[in-house]
Amino acid sequence: MTSKSLASFLVCVMILTAPPIRKSQTTNPDSSPNWQGLLNLKRGKKIFIEYKRNVGGSLECKFVRVAGSVLTVSNGKSQATIDQRDIQSVYRLNGRWSRSTMVKIGAGIGMIVGTLIGAGRGLSLEREPGHIGSEQDEVPAIAGFVIGAAAGAGLGALVGGKRKGKLLYDAK
Repeated sequence: MTSKSLASFLVCVMILTAPPIRKSQTTNPDSSPNWQGLLNLKRGKKIFIEYKRNVGGSLECKFVRVAGSVLTVSNGKSQATIDQRDIQSVYRLNGRWSRSTMVKIGAGIGMIVGTLIGAGRGLSLEREPGHIGSEQDEVPAIAGFVIGAAAGAGLGALVGGKRKGKLLYDAK
């Protein structure tokens, strides 16, 4: 089979095996959650609020109540009210840790593990016959510390993350 024939054959197979596009896969402005999605939310649930561009920023807080076009939230110590016109979207938060928290935890664990592995390697080098002790014996532990911290932080960044859960409201 020539490469041109093989390419045509693969294109046909891909077209025939691809699922059809359904109406539910297209964007429908009527299908987005509205302000009513907040009415069923229980008091004390963690939510994430994204403000509109003209207001800017975001807020992680606990839901208190919705009354008319005003959302009342709490940070545990005090309550605040936010008008619907200032809110772009509201999400229910998942229980996962944020990416920055996971980076810090990963870096800490990586430092400990890397230092232990590096120190173990340094001790094994010292036990070799004819070894003469020097300041260079600490290099494996230091390298393990640095490499372990970087690897742990990278792994934490990959694992941590998406805390936004279900979309409860979107202004569109």
